[in-house]
Amino acid sequence: MLQGAIRHFPELQGESISVGYTKRYGESDIRRLLIRLNPRRLSYYVIGHELTHLVQGMKDRLGENAIPKGEIACDIWTIARADVFLDEPPGYLDVGRRVLLDWKAHRDRVRNLCIEAIERRNVHRHYIQWLTRELR
Repeated sequence: MLQGAIRHFPELQGESISVGYTKRYGESDIRRLLIRLNPRRLSYYVIGHELTHLVQGMKDRLGENAIPKGEIACDIWTIARADVFLDEPPGYLDVGRRVLLDWKAHRDRVRNLCIEAIERRNVHRHYIQWLTRELR
């Protein structure tokens, strides 16, 4: 799963990323390029989310292409990155109860909205509020 996920992160190619274990859902340390995963709750979404945190930490190298900090932004960029990360609903982005109950039926639309939100961010800094309204 790690190999399948990391190929969607060209920013991390050539980097040495450490992977450890946690009893929590997942966590990352951007200073050490370390992610910790719980093998009992493993999904592509969780792996992608933690890898996205590492990319968030590369703000100095990526400049204006950097991903904004924060958990909701992390979810938006993870979902938009590739459909492989749609195997479970996001943990921080409020997609609404109806979407959570039938994630498979709604996940492609949620991904498309996340992609559109990132595009809107270039001219509209309240892209998360826009996305939240659209998801409702």
